[in-house]
Amino acid sequence: MKRSHTKTRILPVSCLQNIFNKKADKLKYLNYMAGIASRYQKEKKDCPVLRMIVIYTGDIMRGQVSCEYNIGAARLKVEPAFLSELDAEGIFLRLKEKVENGLRLTDEELMEFRIFIMAHFDFTQVALRNACLICQIVYRIAFGCP
Repeated sequence: MKRSHTKTRILPVSCLQNIFNKKADKLKYLNYMAGIASRYQKEKKDCPVLRMIVIYTGDIMRGQVSCEYNIGAARLKVEPAFLSELDAEGIFLRLKEKVENGLRLTDEELMEFRIFIMAHFDFTQVALRNACLICQIVYRIAFGCP
């Protein structure tokens, strides 16, 4: 028996979710996926395997979320990522030290900074607590300073 060596194409589809309504959100994700499949069909292309990745902000915990939505004829399975499970304080302290020492943040660290902000559900509290660091990072990004 000859094996096929064709690779399965996988397309990750992601969404940032800061509030949730279990059924409405799952329906929204199902519509995203149907829209992507429809676009491939219109372009007369094979649709790759779709993965729905949902990134939940820091106020949403794993126990609050169902990863599956089954309406009989269709079943959606999402892959959740929880910012509440990140070491936000560790990220903050590491970035703060680097900025205070006048070191340039890498692209990865800038992404961590953005994620750090999203990991907190009370953005006002985060902004007040970290206003100085936030201003320094934004200034350095805007003006290309180290």
